[in-house]
Amino acid sequence: MVSLDDLRKKGWHLTQEGLQYCIDKLDGKPTTIDNVIQIALNTDLKDIGDTALPSAGRIESLSAGSTAGSTSHYVMQVQRVRNVSAPKDNEDSGAAPPLLKVTLTDGRVTLIGLDVHNRLSGLLSTRTPPGTKLALDCGKATFSDGYWLADSAACKHLGGRVSLLAEGWRLRSDMRDGRGRHRAAGTGAPPFVPFGAGRAAAQTTAAVAANFKSMPVGNGGETGGRAEGGADAEEADGEFAEQRRAMIDEARQQQRKAFATASHNQQRPQALKRQQQQQQQQQRDDPTEKFDERSVDTIMSMGYSFTEALDALRHTHGDLGKAVDHILASQTA
Repeated sequence: MVSLDDLRKKGWHLTQEGLQYCIDKLDGKPTTIDNVIQIALNTDLKDIGDTALPSAGRIESLSAGSTAGSTSHYVMQVQRVRNVSAPKDNEDSGAAPPLLKVTLTDGRVTLIGLDVHNRLSGLLSTRTPPGTKLALDCGKATFSDGYWLADSAACKHLGGRVSLLAEGWRLRSDMRDGRGRHRAAGTGAPPFVPFGAGRAAAQTTAAVAANFKSMPVGNGGETGGRAEGGADAEEADGEFAEQRRAMIDEARQQQRKAFATASHNQQRPQALKRQQQQQQQQQRDDPTEKFDERSVDTIMSMGYSFTEALDALRHTHGDLGKAVDHILASQTA
C-alpha cells in the first residue's frame, strides 16, 4: 500500500484526499508508487497537493545549509512562464535578451523563479504549457529575497499534462498569435486578403453586373411589350415624382411653422422683461408713492425686491425702520 511518506521521499507532497484520488484513477492497475506518481503527473496539484514550501518570507530556509535531516526535493507544477523582457503580445520578439519569470506551485504555496542568466534554455520556455511538473532540488537551488534564481542544475523536467490547463492555455496562445483554429468553422476573423485583391474582385463584379441581362432580346412582339412596359414605368415615375414634391412641400411648411414657434418662444422672455421694467418705472414715476430713494435702496440691499420695498414703505408711510420690521414680521408669519 502506498503511503504519504513514501511519496514525500520522492518529492511528492499530497493530501490524503489527493492520494485516494490517484488510487481511484488507477482503474484496476496495481497500486504501486510508480502508478500513483503517473496519475499525479497528469493531475492539477492544486487539487491534490499539500503544503510543502514555506512562505515567501522564509523561502531561504530551503537553502543547502538548512535542509539537513529532511528531504530537499520538491515536485512543483508550472503555472506560467513569461518573458518579462518582451511585450506581452510578442514574448518571442528577441529584441532584448530573454528574462523568464517562472511561476511554480506545490498546490498551496507559490514560488517565483527568475532565469536571470538564461540557464533554463532547453528546459522551459514561453511555450511550456501550465501543468508541467518539475523536480526542484533545494539543496542546489539559490534563493534571494523570496525568489528562486532559476538554474537547470537545480531542477529536473518531469513532464505531465493537465488537459484542462493545457487546452485553455493553448486556446489563449492561438488567439493571441492570430492562429485561431476555429476560423475554419466561420466563427473567427476573416482570412487576410492581399492588398488590391479586394478592389479587383469588386471591379469584376461591377463589370458583370453592367453587362447582365435578365432575358435575351426576343422577337418584335416581345420588344413591343417591353416598350409598353416602359411607358407604364414612365407614368409610374411621374406619379412618384408628384408625390415626392408634395411631401417635400409639406415638410417645408412644417419646418417654417416650427421655426416661427421657436422664434416666438425666444422673444417671449424679452417681452416679459420689458413689461416688468415698464411697471417698475411707472411705480417710480407715480406721484402718490414718492418715497426716499435711499430707504428703497437700503431695503433692496438687504436682499428684498423693489416691489417688496415699496409695499413695506407704503404700509408704514415711508418709515424705514417700521418698513423693515413689517417685512420681517410678514416673513415670520
